[in-house]
Amino acid sequence: MAENQTLPLVSILIPLYNEEKYIVQTIECCLNQTYKNIEVIVIDDHSTDKSLAIAKSYESDRVHVFENPDQQGVSSARNYAFEKSTGQFIKYLDSDDYFTQGMIEKQMERILADGEADSIVYSQLRFFHMPDKPEDWLSGLTKDYQPATEYIVDMFRTSKHLWFPLMYLFPRSVVEKTGGWNTKRTYCEDTEFIATAISLSRKMLFVDEEYAVWRVFEDNKHLHALKSPQVKIQKIEVLFYMSKLILNDKDTAEIRAICSKYISYSVYNMFLMIHSLYDYIEELFEKNKLTWMKYENPRLHLLYKVLGWRRATTLILKTKALFSKTND
Repeated sequence: MAENQTLPLVSILIPLYNEEKYIVQTIECCLNQTYKNIEVIVIDDHSTDKSLAIAKSYESDRVHVFENPDQQGVSSARNYAFEKSTGQFIKYLDSDDYFTQGMIEKQMERILADGEADSIVYSQLRFFHMPDKPEDWLSGLTKDYQPATEYIVDMFRTSKHLWFPLMYLFPRSVVEKTGGWNTKRTYCEDTEFIATAISLSRKMLFVDEEYAVWRVFEDNKHLHALKSPQVKIQKIEVLFYMSKLILNDKDTAEIRAICSKYISYSVYNMFLMIHSLYDYIEELFEKNKLTWMKYENPRLHLLYKVLGWRRATTLILKTKALFSKTND
């Protein structure tokens, strides 16, 4: 690529909360990028461990560390990081994740060569199950899309639903148009933000050579472990929001069927956690004029007839879960 001073500045935005074990690797993966015209903005969200002190030890003309004036969580920290940033392009990176050394360079090469002012670039993702399992691929989409909303349609169509901010490179203008991250949402806020950005873009461009790594934790500190109905229902709300974005761009019977099928599939897979909100889910389907495709096992037809779909599905899924635990 051209000399550093002629390259657009890329801002890497890192919300930080109690990640003293991983923040060193996260910051260093940024500083070791082959693309050198970057700034790293770290926003500490009131950590109670040594995270802030470790981050401050990296402060320089390329690394800037601030404390979040609000206490509204990770979305608030990301919004504040954006306020403090000056780059023409934006990358979000959680404080326990990382990406390969050439990721920003390859994404920038692609967007400068083939993109427009509102294009988004994305790469593949690997996951790393903590504490010691090796990196493994998460299967995602691997091609360009125009219009960009076809990317969301294809995720629904193929169930390759990867909504991780570190995969993407956003133009600053697109992030501005989104209005920022939704601080009221505690789950799937990343999905909502990315989908909104895509709806404001014209092209999705794919870069194959590099990839991002998402650490998967199974503990109570990380949101992956939250299982309350009030949290999980947010995923369904976001899926309906995404379907609205798709249909605003192109409303056809085929796309409505794709949205209906995917959301129904998601509801079924989470039904034990959200079955108490059954009536609310029905309202969401009706409000969005989508069809709830209620899966029924043909062999259990009589059970559905006697108990009704809701009670029969709950009983079947609980029995399956109990059987699965018994065989562990």
